[in-house]
Amino acid sequence: MSTLITQYGLYVESAEKVSHRRGMANNFFLLVNSVVSVALAAFGLSIEKAALLPLFFSAAIMLSVCALWGFTVHSYRQLNSAKWKIVNALRRVYIGLGEHAVGPSSSIGWVETK
Repeated sequence: MSTLITQYGLYVESAEKVSHRRGMANNFFLLVNSVVSVALAAFGLSIEKAALLPLFFSAAIMLSVCALWGFTVHSYRQLNSAKWKIVNALRRVYIGLGEHAVGPSSSIGWVETK
């Protein structure tokens, strides 16, 4: 039984680490988008109409970063959903702590057992 409790604790800790990594990824992508936005604004004020090509390339890079950001957040959501399914199964079946799910509500991508 103590092995199952240890395993349960490891899964909860692992799910919390994924949440932390997702937050760190959000901070990184927010920083990248902020830097590119400031650079676009500063560069856009000093260019002539003939030099708009670098501005369009920068905007394309920014859109690519946004797409990568969305993909990364979605991947973290799927990973955490699977981890919380395991945590809830361990809690319900093996540890006998009740039928209630742990973790945030499913409205933000986590799993709730009923």
